[in-house]
Amino acid sequence: MRIGENKVKLTKKDKDILKEIGYLDEDMEQIERATTKTSFELEDKKIRIREVLKLLSRREFLSGIGRSAFHRSCVRNKIYFNSGELFK
Repeated sequence: MRIGENKVKLTKKDKDILKEIGYLDEDMEQIERATTKTSFELEDKKIRIREVLKLLSRREFLSGIGRSAFHRSCVRNKIYFNSGELFK
């Protein structure tokens, strides 16, 4: 995963993990967009994506961002993913 100024780019390894979880090639664009439209909270405090990536395994993060990209939100290891902004 490469984190730029306002964009996160999924690597081939990330996409392979997402495919193992069950996502399709056509899902990758929406999941990638969700990385910039998702807010994260831990114990009712907003945290940045860089901190989330430190707290979760890569697979846990990708599972969470994939889920919230299509269902607006989810929780992984007490971290709340809110992708509601993606649906506006």
